[in-house]
Amino acid sequence: MSMTELSTTLADLADRNLRRDIVAGVLKPGEKLSIASLIKRYAIGASPLREALSRLSTDRLVVLEGKRGFTVAPISAAELDDISICRRLVETEAVRLAVEHGDETWEARVVAAFHRLDRAEERARQHPAADPVEWEQRNSEFHAAVVSACGSTWLIRLQTMLYAQHERYRRLSLLHRDPARDLRRAALGRTHRPHRRGGPCGVRVRRQQAGIPAARRRTQKRRLMQFSTIAVFIVEYCLNANQV
Repeated sequence: MSMTELSTTLADLADRNLRRDIVAGVLKPGEKLSIASLIKRYAIGASPLREALSRLSTDRLVVLEGKRGFTVAPISAAELDDISICRRLVETEAVRLAVEHGDETWEARVVAAFHRLDRAEERARQHPAADPVEWEQRNSEFHAAVVSACGSTWLIRLQTMLYAQHERYRRLSLLHRDPARDLRRAALGRTHRPHRRGGPCGVRVRRQQAGIPAARRRTQKRRLMQFSTIAVFIVEYCLNANQV
């Protein structure tokens, strides 16, 4: 392996470790990220760490403030509301496109991801004090599977970035519990509401389709009619205004 390839590999490792710890709240909002302390924490050299921090700054997980250097991005209620609005817009459009363009392979991938998420949520309800890592991973995989057929690299990129930001707030809400802001608890409760065929799901999908040209609506309707009941429920899950 060349020195360039080794540096890239170490930068990727540093990116994963820092991203994981920022999203999980191990590195706290506003915390200063000195290169010296990060070298000790992760046993990775300064150059790969600087590259990783630069990447994270483009995703707004890290902030570069002149001579102060890098710090973990701050949080606020206003920003959470802003992230939620943007994520709804991006993910709703990605779901619409995926419904229009997705094939049977995509549908099978989505149903499988939902099944894994459903099992993880069942375990989370049985053991509410357990580490949420499995649930977060399965939830992320589910949303990624749903938008994977949208056909837009930029929509997928934005969805990934906004999901990570939302996950960060959700994980922080578990570290500093406030029942009114416990996003994960709300998600678990919402996901398992009784679902009636032809009920709220159809209404929500039709509402989301308002303003779409008639030909496109017919295409989406044909696609939805091909779905199994659980696949239609999955579309509802992602289009829900209070998505996680």
